[in-house]
Amino acid sequence: MRWAELAPAQSAPPDGFVGVEGIYNASLWDAYDEAHFKGRFSCPTRQAFGEPAENPDWRANSPTAVAAQAAPVGPCMLLHSPGDDYVQVQEAVALYEVLKPAPGGVPHRIDIAGGCVQGEHEDVLEGASAQSLARCMAQMVLT
Repeated sequence: MRWAELAPAQSAPPDGFVGVEGIYNASLWDAYDEAHFKGRFSCPTRQAFGEPAENPDWRANSPTAVAAQAAPVGPCMLLHSPGDDYVQVQEAVALYEVLKPAPGGVPHRIDIAGGCVQGEHEDVLEGASAQSLARCMAQMVLT
């Protein structure tokens, strides 16, 4: 999303992006962990992202915040299995809502209904779900 700012002369920007079961806003994750898991992942979350009260970058540098400020990009596909309760679906929805497609480009896509990935968090890259994911990615590339 910040390609022109960070690496304009080094290489061409990516042709697209696929996000699968992602944490795109660490502050949403922290609240979800507390509400859904009673803080069970608090320690690993803080090891990865720092303390939320001490680190305003949780919001400012999350992909969701960057996308809200970024120039249009294209195309993006965000996927979240309805069977995944490790990461909340709101992570994908919030990012999708702020992404701006490139003018004349392929529209962004979100699938949270299980058309592209299925199962629990650790299962989405295996078996039938992996095959569905591959089909969805191929369709994105060929569109």
